[in-house]
Amino acid sequence: MNLNENSSNSAECAQAQTMNGHSPLFDRLSTDGKSYWDYITRYAPVIYQDINTRSEYEYGVVDLIAKFNADGDWNMANQWETIGVVPQVPYVYASVQETKTHLFGFESIFWTQKS
Repeated sequence: MNLNENSSNSAECAQAQTMNGHSPLFDRLSTDGKSYWDYITRYAPVIYQDINTRSEYEYGVVDLIAKFNADGDWNMANQWETIGVVPQVPYVYASVQETKTHLFGFESIFWTQKS
């Protein structure tokens, strides 16, 4: 399989993706001088996932992590219908909240539907 980010095969796209982009807000410095992005990448979970390649959808695309608005319309009611129509690039949502004494990191993952 050719792992090409520009491929129309969602499973190939998913395998080829790396942490390659983030909001400029994460470049802000925390009170200790480190960027929030440093904390997010340092403490981010490692995600292992089984993908059912024998499902009715080619290459197990229903099991891929996706954006909330993978099809671009923010209508959650039609996400199932757009599986396989638009490439599902894996996406992990993150936020950091800081108090005077602590940093709180939050990661959120979305699946259009798990088989």
